[in-house]
Amino acid sequence: MGLSCACPITTLPTLSNVICPVDFDQIVKLGFTLAKSSPDFTAEVGMEITNESAWITLLSEAGANKLQVSPAIANLTIPSSEMSAIGGNDNSTVDGMRYYVGEDNVTVAFEIHSATPAVISAMDDLACLSDATLGGSQLTVYMLSRAIRGRSTVIAKAGAATDTYKGIPVFNVRFSTVGSEGYNSKNKYMGSMDFKANDLREIVTKQVEFSPFALVNP
Repeated sequence: MGLSCACPITTLPTLSNVICPVDFDQIVKLGFTLAKSSPDFTAEVGMEITNESAWITLLSEAGANKLQVSPAIANLTIPSSEMSAIGGNDNSTVDGMRYYVGEDNVTVAFEIHSATPAVISAMDDLACLSDATLGGSQLTVYMLSRAIRGRSTVIAKAGAATDTYKGIPVFNVRFSTVGSEGYNSKNKYMGSMDFKANDLREIVTKQVEFSPFALVNP
């Protein structure tokens, strides 16, 4: 994420107060869609992001509007971005102070347990859709947390219009070969995906009253 300032800045910004705390909790499911200009979810009755039937509708779609969900996932962690800077404590910058130029991209890691090779093989095609060498990913992702007291959280990106939502642009979705630690262990596939810091800055959360595990590919 590159630093971009509207100069000159002469007044202190108005800072918001935290009214409702936001916590993702454990993310247990991913939903993938193709990147496109139009939103997946809208304010139209039946297509709201909080409406389980809207998700089921997209799961049954074909072509550009198609939604596909991952198997259950475990151990997904989202690290905080690292500062991107130039110089510091030497003669290369004014007064030896480093220059803050933005935030680094973020790699999110997760695991899929006990999946069949056919399941992982199908998901390998996500790597082609999210290939960073294309200059822009063709893939977006929704992240869904476990349900607590019947409520789950969807992590998405807001669309241009009110109450419209898209997936978050994602790059380099990849999966390892199968791993096993032997006796009484689960087979594991290690997955990871990359995000631009700008896109993670713009995510929104919506509470939904259905379990992510109710979403299955037809």
